[in-house]
Amino acid sequence: PPESVAGYRVQPSQTFAVEACDALYRDLSLPPAAYWAACFALLQPGRKMAQIITESEAYTRQIAARPGRYDKTRASIALRGCGLGEDAPTLPSREPGAADQEVTDGWVFVLETSLTFDLGFRMLTASWGGVVQIRHDGPVRLGYRPVGLQTTPGFS
Repeated sequence: PPESVAGYRVQPSQTFAVEACDALYRDLSLPPAAYWAACFALLQPGRKMAQIITESEAYTRQIAARPGRYDKTRASIALRGCGLGEDAPTLPSREPGAADQEVTDGWVFVLETSLTFDLGFRMLTASWGGVVQIRHDGPVRLGYRPVGLQTTPGFS
């Protein structure tokens, strides 16, 4: 995938761990990567923002419905327009008519998602974001980093 388009540059937010990572956190990092990918796939030209929000909420319910320790799950999806024109909508939005706005070819924005798991003894939040360009045939992500938790070597 490209690293930039028409002056827009990759600017992801990403959850990462330095050196060793808590096994529980590593396990919980898998659903947020899948959630981001599911939300990314929803961003087809012509789809209304209300549809995208509704379907992303449905996916959150699927994650929470799985048996195990993910019962108390909260999710969020955010779009932030990039560049001087802020040419894509901002979600969540209080602007009248924002829910009826359709995804449009040419938009470039940051798609950021996060999932928070309430485990009782602690809450863990993992988020991931990346710059997305909407083309006539669907969304394209800018950049090369894999979606999800990244573990980096320690510093000496």
